[in-house]
Amino acid sequence: MSRKIQKQNQNDGCRPIITTNANSHDYVVKLFIHDCRNSSESSRAEINDFRNMKSIKKAIKNAGLARWSNGKKFNHQYRIPNKILKGSTEKLLKKKNEIVKCKKFSKLFELIENTIGHIKGIGAITVYDTSFRIGGKLGIYPDKIYLHGGTLKSAKNLGISTKEGSIKINTLPTVYRKLKPYEIEDCLCIYKKQIEIISKKV
Repeated sequence: MSRKIQKQNQNDGCRPIITTNANSHDYVVKLFIHDCRNSSESSRAEINDFRNMKSIKKAIKNAGLARWSNGKKFNHQYRIPNKILKGSTEKLLKKKNEIVKCKKFSKLFELIENTIGHIKGIGAITVYDTSFRIGGKLGIYPDKIYLHGGTLKSAKNLGISTKEGSIKINTLPTVYRKLKPYEIEDCLCIYKKQIEIISKKV
């Protein structure tokens, strides 16, 4: 199977995608499972990295600064000035006591959005990513798919209503439901171009 690695889409911050002649949703999901699920920069890798951080304070700091535990900056936030991320982190650390009380991802996301969502330079993707990474430390994960960037585009191409800002798993084609919500978010973003092509054929 011939593949070509393309550079990160600078408009939506999605991870590098693998182009192929994918012609069905089943094939897209198989590609995701084979090529992306266990990659060194997958959502699973992010969960493991943040879960193993020594404290919630460390996790909040790294999430705010958009850094892996080894100090490497996350691709999604690569273009955000460090000064903006530092200011965001300071606000997040002040909310530590509220963050640790969150028992559901939806509550954590709401708290993070209210804390840093208004900061210029911090967009919807960064709000979600920050919430997801802190959630990895707390052991709480999305139970629905949050829409932004390529994920939003794919949802629209699939004919799903996006007015709520998120979608439930049961609104998606059946084949996607074998993935966890956060994996679906990745899959819809990474393979947005393929999903657009497939949707036009239906």
